[in-house]
Amino acid sequence: MKLEEYAEQVVSHLPCSKWEKRDIKDELMDHLNSMKSELVEEGYEEQEAVLLTVQRFGPTKTISRQLSESMPLIDKYIRK
Repeated sequence: MKLEEYAEQVVSHLPCSKWEKRDIKDELMDHLNSMKSELVEEGYEEQEAVLLTVQRFGPTKTISRQLSESMPLIDKYIRK
């Protein structure tokens, strides 16, 4: 799985606007690319670094749920 696909899956079900999803996805991509770069610097091949990055971040549903839970309740109510 590509990092872009991973990030898209994470934000796809968040209870927020498409603009907010884009911002969250951009920030998530920064974190993912940073971790991947660190792994490449440690000597991992590009594809292996991507796989390890995704594994270390965890399942997309888990990350999505955690992000959703971290959003203030009033914001969730207004967005729906």
